[in-house]
Amino acid sequence: RHRLALRQTGVMVARHLLRWPVRTLSSIFGVAMAVAVLVASLWSFGSINRMVDITFFRSERHDAVIVFGSPEPARSVFAARQMPGVMVAEPFRSVTARISHRNLSKRLALVGRPAGAQLSRVLDPDLQVMDMPEAGLILSEALAEALKVRPGDLVTLEVLEGRRPRVDLPVSGISLGYLGLGAAMEIGALNRLMGEGALVSGLNLQVDDAGQAAFHDAAKAAPKTEFVTVSALTLERFRKTLAENITVMISVYSGLATIIAVGVVYNFARIALSEQGRELASLRVLGFTRGEVAGVLFGELAVVVLLAQPLGWLIGHGIGRAMVAAFASDLYRVPFVMGREVYAASSLVVLAAALVSALAIRARIDNLDMIEVLKTRE
Repeated sequence: RHRLALRQTGVMVARHLLRWPVRTLSSIFGVAMAVAVLVASLWSFGSINRMVDITFFRSERHDAVIVFGSPEPARSVFAARQMPGVMVAEPFRSVTARISHRNLSKRLALVGRPAGAQLSRVLDPDLQVMDMPEAGLILSEALAEALKVRPGDLVTLEVLEGRRPRVDLPVSGISLGYLGLGAAMEIGALNRLMGEGALVSGLNLQVDDAGQAAFHDAAKAAPKTEFVTVSALTLERFRKTLAENITVMISVYSGLATIIAVGVVYNFARIALSEQGRELASLRVLGFTRGEVAGVLFGELAVVVLLAQPLGWLIGHGIGRAMVAAFASDLYRVPFVMGREVYAASSLVVLAAALVSALAIRARIDNLDMIEVLKTRE
């Protein structure tokens, strides 16, 4: 009997869905949009984690950065290594420059890095460490796209300070970077270009945990230090700011998706119940249990909700990619990371909302008027 009832229920579900195709398709699309809203918002978690991992753990691996008020002689590196807690000190030189290619140009901070640096590394799109070229520039993906250049192309470098040298240099490579427009070259080559001797703008430092407090006091007391940044504090503030913003965003989108899902599913069920109420009550008269009768309507809901999931994933994926393109700017770029957990979480929220709607309609199914059906004359 149960197999027969199940088979009959399946036939009735299919017949009802195919009988009103416009209503069925519009309901599927409505639920899919609820899924898409969540997918288009939850992907940001994976993207932020990737930004943090690459920026703070793979590329910039220093514990602190000292920036001087003006370029200092290279011997300041040896002085920094004598500071309490400092284990490794690596210099960098930063100058304001304009890089041009044909009729395109960008103003930015050109950074000179020592060859073989370990505390501030340049990574390629495959996350492999890039060596600083003896002659040439390494441009970030964002800058390369803005200037429309590829490795091997010549660009014009114009330094906007000091002697303001101007020179044509080849693009030696394209690096991965999410924050700002980046350009790097070997620090010795940059100093030779500037013609000012071996100077450094600041130092990337690795500091022993036990000597952090003593180091901070010594760094602040140094007369030539303009400011000191601590990587752990920078990361903490970065995560705190993002957590606050993302929490608000996710709450809004989750609430919106829940409202959409509940509204679509509940309205679909109410309309179906009003159209099929007499038919469902007739099933009760014929001996179907309340659960079997509810199964007919719930079967329709299940088909609609389940068919909406892959469509919602696809739409949400497209919206996410569009958001990445829209957010891209000279200040930052957000990587697009869409893991399976995003699809799973989005579907679970919508399925939970659909379940709430189904439970809300169950009471109406249980209260179908069988007496009215018995009075009906065919």
